[in-house]
Amino acid sequence: MPYLQEIINHKDNPQQLEALFQTARLRHETGQFMSDLDACFSGEPDNLLLQAWHYRFQSTLAEPRRQEGIGGNWKLAIPLAMLNGLLLWLFSG
Repeated sequence: MPYLQEIINHKDNPQQLEALFQTARLRHETGQFMSDLDACFSGEPDNLLLQAWHYRFQSTLAEPRRQEGIGGNWKLAIPLAMLNGLLLWLFSG
């Protein structure tokens, strides 16, 4: 549990927990951060900061995940639009 000790050390410091979370995001380890935070929350359910993080993750898990960047429809729509423009130009001549 690479984040558990850091979470315990900074369980009352929102700025440090946010920095730790951003580090986990950059490393693509948000799942590990979430499970370590949940373990810490289980040990201290009265800690308001840990409660806030716990319920933050609960609400994001309930939402459907959105793809970042260009979605699949645009990857298909742009080449089809270009082909359509080319065909219209050929047929109009």
